[in-house]
Amino acid sequence: MTIMSQTKRLYNRLDGWARNLSRIRYAAFVGVVSFSCYLFGGALLGKSNIFGAFGIGFTLAALHFAFNPNAQT
Repeated sequence: MTIMSQTKRLYNRLDGWARNLSRIRYAAFVGVVSFSCYLFGGALLGKSNIFGAFGIGFTLAALHFAFNPNAQT
């Protein structure tokens, strides 16, 4: 099994898991991941900002909850 097929299989498993989350849990997941990535990226660049991380995490969680991108049409 190649690395590419393993990566694709892992992605598909994570995608399926995320799509099965409820609307509020998906929004919270997006908020936490956004917060963590913003904070981690800032720390790598030497400009870690907790208020910016909180702002982006909250904003993206609210947008994902409001517009529900996982809705099946």
